[in-house]
Amino acid sequence: MIGANVPRCLAAKVLSISSRRPWIPIALAIALGAAGLAISNPSPADLETFASERLVDEISDELCSGDGLPAVMRLALSNCHGLVHDQRLVLGRLVRDQARRQNFGLFSIYRAEIGGQNLLAWQVPRFHATVLAIAGTFVLVESGQQTYPPHRAS
Repeated sequence: MIGANVPRCLAAKVLSISSRRPWIPIALAIALGAAGLAISNPSPADLETFASERLVDEISDELCSGDGLPAVMRLALSNCHGLVHDQRLVLGRLVRDQARRQNFGLFSIYRAEIGGQNLLAWQVPRFHATVLAIAGTFVLVESGQQTYPPHRAS
């Protein structure tokens, strides 16, 4: 019956270790949690999927509602929302390519700016978004249309 004593011995050792050093279980839990966050930190490819699903809605709302487009363009585009949504895969790839990632290991912050090009004497609105990527999910922190030229750090 040597095998029957192994679990009790193991349990006794674990209890004796945790009673002598009560911080070990806490440190182990923190280390496992940090490892889980690091493993599940979303990649740029995941950002592309998120952008093609969620950020396209934000871009569509900004462009197609209110003053996002000049009045002449709104008249010419009868289905603005549909046109933007039809381009969701291209827009997702564009956001991924334009995004700057700050990878902190446990989480990442993505900042993207798209638009601002001139098209037939009209400037395409510049859209920006800041997204927190953590634990396999994305949280849209800030998004909107920029009416000023972006400040670039040298």
